[in-house]
Amino acid sequence: MTSSINQMQLFKEAHDSNDYVTHRIHRTLPPISPRGTITFIDLFSGIGGFHLGLEHAARSLGFEPHLTFASDICETANDTYEANFGHRPLGDIHKIPS
Repeated sequence: MTSSINQMQLFKEAHDSNDYVTHRIHRTLPPISPRGTITFIDLFSGIGGFHLGLEHAARSLGFEPHLTFASDICETANDTYEANFGHRPLGDIHKIPS
């Protein structure tokens, strides 16, 4: 089992080398004739696990997902999210005006 110190070092090394931005993800292709749109928000978005899962599920059912808002406090995660999905999450949700 890797200690949290080693995990943090690996994370820092990946961040410092910008590897976190260069890795690409496998995404489900959009349906040719969508049955409709699923609109969603992604709170505490991290690097986009929920986005990726919802996108896959929606497209598998013939729908096209549409993101309207994403937020995460971690700027490194936001860099990765933006590289993967083309949308930069806003920062700390507590600081976003309602």
